[in-house]
Amino acid sequence: MVGLAGVVGLLTEASGADAAPRSLDCIDDWSVASRIVKKADLTAVEDLAGLAQRLFGGVIIRAALCR
Repeated sequence: MVGLAGVVGLLTEASGADAAPRSLDCIDDWSVASRIVKKADLTAVEDLAGLAQRLFGGVIIRAALCR
């Protein structure tokens, strides 16, 4: 299940609006972030990409894991 923050992030990207300022607590390196996503049982970027396509007809341009 995608949380509200994930949906807002998808809407922001789909609408072309400027993304929110990035936190200093973000991990852009997905070789590291993917292990954290799996360990914390978070929704994978691949699943979010499918959701973005189905719900909004869009794609994820950039993704980062943040606190």
